[in-house]
Amino acid sequence: MNKNYFPIAVIAIVTNSCNLGCHYCYADQSAEKGIMDLKTLENMITKIALYNNGQSNTKFIWHGGEPLLAGLNFYQDAMTIQNKFPGCAFKNNIQTNGTLINQDLLDLFKVNNFYVGISLDGDAAAHNRNRPYKNGKNSFEDVFNNLLKVKENNIPTSIICVVNKTTEKHYIQILNFFKEHSINVKFNPQFPSGRASENPDLGLSSVEFGNLMITIFDKWFYDDTNPVIDIKPFSEIIGNLFEYKNNQHKRIIPFDCTFRNDCANSFLTVDPGGNVYTCGRFAGNPHFCMGNINSNSIEEMLKQKPVEIFQERSIRVHQDCADCSYLAICNSGCPEFAYAFTGDVLEKDGYCQGYKMLFSHIEKSIMNELWDGLANPQESQTDQPASQHVELLGRIINLRMIKNPHIRNIVQKRFNRNTNQYLQNQKRNLNNQDIALRS
Repeated sequence: MNKNYFPIAVIAIVTNSCNLGCHYCYADQSAEKGIMDLKTLENMITKIALYNNGQSNTKFIWHGGEPLLAGLNFYQDAMTIQNKFPGCAFKNNIQTNGTLINQDLLDLFKVNNFYVGISLDGDAAAHNRNRPYKNGKNSFEDVFNNLLKVKENNIPTSIICVVNKTTEKHYIQILNFFKEHSINVKFNPQFPSGRASENPDLGLSSVEFGNLMITIFDKWFYDDTNPVIDIKPFSEIIGNLFEYKNNQHKRIIPFDCTFRNDCANSFLTVDPGGNVYTCGRFAGNPHFCMGNINSNSIEEMLKQKPVEIFQERSIRVHQDCADCSYLAICNSGCPEFAYAFTGDVLEKDGYCQGYKMLFSHIEKSIMNELWDGLANPQESQTDQPASQHVELLGRIINLRMIKNPHIRNIVQKRFNRNTNQYLQNQKRNLNNQDIALRS
């Protein structure tokens, strides 16, 4: 039984197989092969449901490889097993390349309230450069058409777009494409392992990553034309910065798992054979295997050495980060990227310099835009409905006076007095973030 307040989420790697041949795929070739069988599926759902003791928002993130290679019956079985635990409020997210979505799957997603994340690297030209089928055929048309079907069925969705040299060269076309089609997106840095290591020319240095993200941020942030789209991690960084300042520079729980540094207390990853790891990118690495879901209890796996290492990282401040102004919203970054760059999860994120550049730029931009955008500071105190006011940085501000639409949307969600429950629910469930955990 989970004695912690927060439930643990499961990243279920249904299969490591995939029908695409992405040039930057991070998958470890030594990872478990095949598709998760019914025994493993049942043990995984049963053990996590019992461990979480019926807590709200027990989350399953169905992942791969390409998880839809498992077929419709697999997910029907998963829902049948979840329904055996009516006291456990399950949330199901799936991260797919989008090529195999059909109406039967859409019906299942809709009935069971799935959130569908799709990998799409922008317009056809940008996407097809790096995400072809294994036979070399372009995949954009299939992915985009299926994305439209997901939206037509009113299934919540968002996009992962991998940031690399291709993005650097074509970011304007990519941004225009997402905006034209009202697509919310998260930009993830390319993960330096697997096939990405065989194509080093695609990767960005930390400084190149920082400069590109700043360029993309400015293009997005100062565009106030409709439709207004959400771009992560920008919106989450803005919210984290405001919350940190609102909290008088005390410790906060940042949105976005990249910056939370709480993997050991938040996630378990189960691979197709039932082997359990702290996070998905470590699947196949025996140094980070905690046991097997078919033969070990959750309690005993959480006492293993890999968990101790991650817990040490969560409480130990890296010497290079101790005096950093952004420690509270970054926490030395992602341990997966630390390990990929240095071979040591206790090190800081390999994109540290780039993120620090981005944090500094965003902080200056939002403070200038916020105060400059308040048409009349005295108007912020007028007798408007309480729902139109937020307490931000020591002032009561009328939301209508915040001119920048991105700041206004973020502030309204995270600081509006009438939507405080939104933030409380997010903090109660640390795992209920967007599912763009990896590229």
